[in-house]
Amino acid sequence: MKSLRRFILLALAAFILFVAGFAAQKSNPKIDYLYLEATTRGNEGSLDDMYMLLRHAAAVDPSDPYVAGRLAELSILTSNPDSLLIEDSYQKMLYRTQADPTNVPYAEGAASFGERIGRFDDAIAIWKSLEKLQPSKTDPSMNLAKAYLKRYMRDADTTDYKSALAIFNRLEDAMGVNVPLSIEKIQAYLLRNDSLAIIRQTQALAESAPVDPQAMLLIGEVHEMLQNPDSAIAYYNRAGAVAPENGEIYIAKANFYLEKKDTTEYYNQIFHALEAPELDFSEKFKLLTNTTIRLYPDSTFHNRIESMFALMQELNPGEAELHKLYGDFKEVINQPEAAAEQLEYAIALDPTEPLNWLQLYNRYLGMDDIDKALSVARRASLHDPENPQFKFMLAFPMMRQDRYAEALAALDSIDFSQIKNNEFISNVMATQGDILYKLDRFDEASAKYKEVLNVNPDNFMAMNNYAYYCAEKGKELELAEHYSEMTTEIDPTNATYLDTYAWVLFKRGKYEEAAKAMDRTLDAYALELEGGSDHEPSAEVYEHAGDIYFHVNDLDRALEYWKKALDIEPDNDILKKKVKSKKYISK
Repeated sequence: MKSLRRFILLALAAFILFVAGFAAQKSNPKIDYLYLEATTRGNEGSLDDMYMLLRHAAAVDPSDPYVAGRLAELSILTSNPDSLLIEDSYQKMLYRTQADPTNVPYAEGAASFGERIGRFDDAIAIWKSLEKLQPSKTDPSMNLAKAYLKRYMRDADTTDYKSALAIFNRLEDAMGVNVPLSIEKIQAYLLRNDSLAIIRQTQALAESAPVDPQAMLLIGEVHEMLQNPDSAIAYYNRAGAVAPENGEIYIAKANFYLEKKDTTEYYNQIFHALEAPELDFSEKFKLLTNTTIRLYPDSTFHNRIESMFALMQELNPGEAELHKLYGDFKEVINQPEAAAEQLEYAIALDPTEPLNWLQLYNRYLGMDDIDKALSVARRASLHDPENPQFKFMLAFPMMRQDRYAEALAALDSIDFSQIKNNEFISNVMATQGDILYKLDRFDEASAKYKEVLNVNPDNFMAMNNYAYYCAEKGKELELAEHYSEMTTEIDPTNATYLDTYAWVLFKRGKYEEAAKAMDRTLDAYALELEGGSDHEPSAEVYEHAGDIYFHVNDLDRALEYWKKALDIEPDNDILKKKVKSKKYISK
């Protein structure tokens, strides 16, 4: 239904606000006024007001075909139409056309709408009447031929096919062989796989327009489709010789060489297209994007990609999205500093894109440059003080710098009443809970976490953190076990969740269960490392493992993991004592 609605929008949008001499044809002044006022409101962009005025006019005279037709169009535009509404609207549009058959926009609208819902008989009848009404115009005849072909595709009646070809031939006799008509005829021939007819049409076009680059381009594309590569490239070259600044020709040649797996020549044609003055920036940017995505996995092409970006920046200075794309390329080829630099340029040129701020912030965090990440968050907040995401961004780098009170103040300034995203709200609250715990305000942290899980019961990271903090404090351990068990059930291979669960069980004195959970934790880390992750166990995880294995009398493993923890934190006095004494020591 959504697809049909999209077609309907295309069919109606072109004439929904068109006034077709209505007032001069009506005799009811009240309806005249309401109709014209509705159209005025529509032209001003107020479709709701337009709809209500038309509804009022329809109540005055339900049989009025003009009001009914316009209301039908608007009903489809402003609702998600079902089959009954579509049928009712279509009948009202036909009714209006029958009431005023000389009104071209109404007739064209009804015919186009009819085609889109499969009413080809009605559409053909309307296009025939328009053809008679406008004998000097070619559009009605072209539309009639296309309607015949659509009905042929549905019904496979060769009479319709012949009727369409007869119209195309008649138009061609009058206008001469040209590109638009040739496209229509070639598409018709394709319906019946008539390769000979297609070739004849291209030959006729080549004779009729030997120096028309669009004609040569079309013929080249047809030959490429028909698997005639030598003829295809010959016509592409003819087109390029006639119009060396036409970027479309270089794109066609690039696609040709891509199909041939000639990547070097593909790149050369793309480079010429980027230089072509007849292509606008949006077309070139799309081309650059697709080419970069296609070529970057092969490092031998990185220098060529760099050349394309250099050319584009020279020809199109001041384009923020160009710097953003270049930064993305630098990121994927592992040049994070250069990637961040390009994003800085993009933001300087256009600071209104929130995602650019967030991406730059994350890049600096990924580089472990906390000062620059904090600077980005502050600049973003100054640019848009009301954006809650920017305030949230302030907290993490402040926490990394042990500036917990400032981080909490930044989060407390966020107005949740203006936010409808519960997941975001719960993440902010969970971070507040983390900070409150770091400030040794456990009771407040506990209350905050419970609030988080009321807002978003699926915030499993918050569950995990809350359970871990409870274990560290030795408080609410039963609730901590419940939450931690939930996280491991949802994500049974998450090493962080498993470590928390093992530690909570340890704190509850369930040593055998804790040892089994720790086994799963270490296995999960091993699997992550095998999969290419750099997420290695921390000293804290190894220390937990040693403590747990000690309490199940596995002294060798306990000592093994305490030593691993000490290797990571050689200045940890508690670990030194555990390794030296070969005994568990409570902190």
